[in-house]
Amino acid sequence: MKGQTLTNDDTNTSVLELNQTTHSSEDEDTKEVLEKYLDELFSEEEQADFKKEEVTPEIRFTRFLWKIKFIEQELNKHQRVMEETISEVSGWFDKKKTQLEGQIRFLCDQMQNYLSIQDLKSLSLPSGKIGFRNQQNKIEIVDYDLFYNKAGNAFLRHVPESYEPDMKKIKEHIKTTSEIPEGVDITPQEPKFYYKLNQNNGG
Repeated sequence: MKGQTLTNDDTNTSVLELNQTTHSSEDEDTKEVLEKYLDELFSEEEQADFKKEEVTPEIRFTRFLWKIKFIEQELNKHQRVMEETISEVSGWFDKKKTQLEGQIRFLCDQMQNYLSIQDLKSLSLPSGKIGFRNQQNKIEIVDYDLFYNKAGNAFLRHVPESYEPDMKKIKEHIKTTSEIPEGVDITPQEPKFYYKLNQNNGG
């Protein structure tokens, strides 16, 4: 039996038929998925109307738009519920936070008063450590006109379209030279009470 020779036309025809078969299969799969999804969106009565021959694409899409409107209303309703729930939970949390932080402040005040009365800077305890931590002096510009007239570029930093006090340079200058630029004031800060919990304690 002699072998059959395939021409280019035969090959192209076979490829075309294969592509058509593949696209046909993909179209059927897509159609099946779409119909299944529409079954979930629409009632049986609505689906029956869609299958009527007199139902045009315009009528079908009009119902699609109506369904979209309904879905958006549902979405907005759930969003309002979510926002109300978040608001309620946030309000509850803020109230609870204020209450618990008040308890912490009360306990800290008791420990702080004890250290002050006993003239102690710190105290180590089995569950942690309490004490006073020194804070840096508060530096602020009290007279901007005087400050800008005397400061020059030494205590200024360039901001687009303007200049403003460079608090870092001012602080370094005061620390290095003990000189306070004109228009600047220093407010000593009281030591700040702190507590530190030991990590190996349960609770």
